[in-house]
Amino acid sequence: MNTGYSIVGSIPTKEREEFTAIGSSVNLASRLESRARANQIIVSSHMRDRIHNQFDIEPITVKVEEEIRAFEYEREYYEVLGKII
Repeated sequence: MNTGYSIVGSIPTKEREEFTAIGSSVNLASRLESRARANQIIVSSHMRDRIHNQFDIEPITVKVEEEIRAFEYEREYYEVLGKII
């Protein structure tokens, strides 16, 4: 999960019309999702800043050789462990 600016809307072509979201925040969210194991939620530092009072969050390590391509500047990722009761 990630948060940030994106462009969201309908993008029509001759063949069909699609509703989509594009932008670097969407790309990072997609790459975090592809790294997550089953039943695991990984969030960026931007998302952690928004939800840290509501959820138990733990930092995770991303090895240099496993860095998320095109987001080398973003090195802090977190796993959501559960809701704070």
